[in-house]
Amino acid sequence: MNLQKYSERVRGFLQNAQTYALGEGNPQFTAEHVLKALLDDEEGMAASLIARAGGDPRIAKAANDEAIRKLPKTSGGNGQLSLAQPLARVFNAAEDAAKKSGDSFVTVERLLVGLAVETTASTAEALKKAGVTPIGLNQVINEIRKGRTADSAPPRTPTTRSRSYARDLTQAARDGRARSGHRPRRGDPPHHPGPRAPHQEQSRADRRARRRQDRHRRGPRPAHRQWRRAREPQGQER
Repeated sequence: MNLQKYSERVRGFLQNAQTYALGEGNPQFTAEHVLKALLDDEEGMAASLIARAGGDPRIAKAANDEAIRKLPKTSGGNGQLSLAQPLARVFNAAEDAAKKSGDSFVTVERLLVGLAVETTASTAEALKKAGVTPIGLNQVINEIRKGRTADSAPPRTPTTRSRSYARDLTQAARDGRARSGHRPRRGDPPHHPGPRAPHQEQSRADRRARRRQDRHRRGPRPAHRQWRRAREPQGQER
């Protein structure tokens, strides 16, 4: 199984399924865990596909939850999961379905088809009880896709880009990586450079000498700045 062949959304579901399996103390990562992650999705993509294919997602969820309760459990495990053979076949079926449809990676729809196609996994029986068949799912997917293929990640909207940019700037400011050209705005907290190192401290006399040296380097004042001195009588102090 190559995770690079799966969409980012599918990888998120797989991560949730593994977390659930570890929480339940199941020693194997099974197809039932994956189907549960798909059916528990708040956006309800898998449930919507099942409903449009003529099935009842509530029946599928109840049958799958019952199958999960029958899975073996262990206590005091080392936090490692082994891949169940039926789930490996589900992944192969989903990858084959994506390849035949011209998709560059496996999407949620194709993963759901794999769960319905592989009969060695109990997920196929749960979906069958709910009135879902692989043929029905494929018909619904083709109606939704309308010939489009999953060959690239969905584009990021301007809102998503601006939120991401704002988060990046905030994190950069926290890490001290903000650009040097940033100017403070009204309401910003005053910036304090922090305590100086002993070798950076200068006495008042040293600072005055440094200013005189800077004036010497800059040369004589421009003519428009010397008119006041020119009008002063010689020998009279200012």
